[in-house]
Amino acid sequence: MWGFNIDISVFVITAAVVLLNIVLLKKLLRTFSGRARKRIWLITALVSVEGACYLIPYFAAGRVFYMQETAAGVLLFLFCSVLIGRAEISDDEFEGPDGRRTLLLTVVPAAGIFALVCLFAGDLRPYYLSVLCCVCILAADLSVFYLYRVLVQNFTHLRQRDIYRQQTDHYKNQLEVIAESRGRMRALRHDMRNHILHLRAELQRGDHEAALLYLEKMEEELQNPKEHAKTGNREIDSLLNYKLEKARQVLDKVECSVNVPAELMTKSFDINVILGNLLDNAVEAAQESGQGWLKFVMRADRGVLLIHVENSFGRAPVKKGDRFLTTKEDSGDHGIGLRNVERMVERQNGELEFRCEDQVFSVDVMLYMNEV
Repeated sequence: MWGFNIDISVFVITAAVVLLNIVLLKKLLRTFSGRARKRIWLITALVSVEGACYLIPYFAAGRVFYMQETAAGVLLFLFCSVLIGRAEISDDEFEGPDGRRTLLLTVVPAAGIFALVCLFAGDLRPYYLSVLCCVCILAADLSVFYLYRVLVQNFTHLRQRDIYRQQTDHYKNQLEVIAESRGRMRALRHDMRNHILHLRAELQRGDHEAALLYLEKMEEELQNPKEHAKTGNREIDSLLNYKLEKARQVLDKVECSVNVPAELMTKSFDINVILGNLLDNAVEAAQESGQGWLKFVMRADRGVLLIHVENSFGRAPVKKGDRFLTTKEDSGDHGIGLRNVERMVERQNGELEFRCEDQVFSVDVMLYMNEV
């Protein structure tokens, strides 16, 4: 009768273990959403942590698996899951460590699994040495989770530093654009009396066509060729004027149309990430093609911000599933631009669509400005 009770208890404990594993795995997989390499590392680390948690009471009891040992393993694993959750690992802003660093992180729990299998299959005595080995393996596995958090934070800080450095260049360029526009305005204002006298003379003679041509010439003098966007939004104007002027210097044809209000109900940081990465990728691809042209459209319509980027390309982009892959040799440092765009669009609850046909690559982004 006593043995039957033990069997039922072990069955209940085992069911609780399975349920706990499912809940924890689903929660952590959502936290570590992204590439398959992250999921492989996560599963490997969890297997190593779980194995160590159950083998510690197993060896401490003298290599037996009864209800008490199984329950102790469950409690220890639950405690470890709380520690993993407190690591607060999140790579919501940008992609986390690249493949090489993730692979190095995977080596630690993989080595832990191998060591646990050897301990379980062998007979290391006294058993407290096996317990000590399992504790060390468990500590190393838990440290890997915190190490991953540090890597993600450092990676994010580096990306943010690059963005802030780029914003500094954008603002500097915008100040130069504003200074040049003001200079043109001052020059026109200085000669305004002469311009008025000339226009009056043309109108008195009845030569309206000559007067219109003269006004068009005055308007051309006011226009700054480096000012591609003048929406009144400091962040957008500075970024677009900088990026589009650089594009105009290296490409044969650049078309631009920007019509957005000065105040946008979207985060400027997210917009900068989206616009910067899309334009950088488009200019680079168009530069490699023989045609070298770029089209950029940005407009706001009834609470929706629409962004359209279209460019020529030489080498066809490589697509795997729904994701475009980089064609550069150093894939660890490249190919993150479009992934960051996808993250920002998803965080804004927007929509993103890529199209590639007839040597034309286009991207359409739709953001809802009333959802911050």
